[in-house]
Amino acid sequence: MIDAASPIAQQDSNNLMQSAMADQNLRQEQELIGTKAFANMRGQYLDSHTSVVNEANINISEIQSNADIPASEKQKMITQQIDMRNADLEAMQLLFQNTPMWEQNWNSI
Repeated sequence: MIDAASPIAQQDSNNLMQSAMADQNLRQEQELIGTKAFANMRGQYLDSHTSVVNEANINISEIQSNADIPASEKQKMITQQIDMRNADLEAMQLLFQNTPMWEQNWNSI
């Protein structure tokens, strides 16, 4: 009877081992996808942040170098550019932070 049951037990053991390995591979794949999504989201945020800052810097530089703008107006315009930049950065940060992938462990939410 033991000889007859041994192959069945061996097959059951192999099936359990294969199932456990498949589950582990799936978890690792999901973790990798989550890490890639997190990195992509942060990369997009940094690219957008840099773009907003660069745009404001270009505008400020153009204001400063424009001889047709009176000095008293230049400071007002520069202040407006800085205020717009800061508002854009704040809005962008809120937008990105409200996406599920902003958190490293988004796939467990």
